[in-house]
Amino acid sequence: IKRFEIREPSLESIFVTVVGGHETLEKAASQKIEQSRREPGLTADPKMRKVVLGMVFAVVLGGFFIVKEMLQDQLDVGMIALWVSVIAFTVFRFFLARRKATEAKTGAAA
Repeated sequence: IKRFEIREPSLESIFVTVVGGHETLEKAASQKIEQSRREPGLTADPKMRKVVLGMVFAVVLGGFFIVKEMLQDQLDVGMIALWVSVIAFTVFRFFLARRKATEAKTGAAA
């Protein structure tokens, strides 16, 4: 023995072994692929998108001001209650709009 070498298989040979060779690629290319019929989400509706953005804005802004009020020396409970009510209202409005959108979608499908 003049030379001894241990070689690992190349990534290409592993790929061909696992996936298959040129024949598998041709077979896959000839098959018809069905497109998924995923329905658009609720945020595809512009009215629903507006409600979602309003809710996110109210939660972020309200959360900021609530934390700001809690970090002050003198606690203003009225401001905290105001922001909590604004957040609650926008969340309620979101669930109401979502229910209406879902009912409209199922009513149109029936």
